[in-house]
Amino acid sequence: VEKAPDNSMDRAGIYEGTVLFLRKKAKAQVGNIVLLEYAGKKTLRRFTASERGFRLVPESSDSGLTDFILPRGAELAHSGVVVYVLSEPK
Repeated sequence: VEKAPDNSMDRAGIYEGTVLFLRKKAKAQVGNIVLLEYAGKKTLRRFTASERGFRLVPESSDSGLTDFILPRGAELAHSGVVVYVLSEPK
């Protein structure tokens, strides 16, 4: 169990402080939301496929957040796959 570290998935209904239930050792599959560390900070991204490998995409109203490209064959070092979200209605 962890709290969402930021608003990187606010368009998916996950806001900073939202309680997340994670599967820590699960391999990320296309469509999963993953908690990962990037540039020394934890963040959330949706795991998707692309021609060059895999993309980790924010679903946020903050246009300053960017996608990450994970080349084919590279391992994703993540803290866990989000399996359940416990949030209060907005």
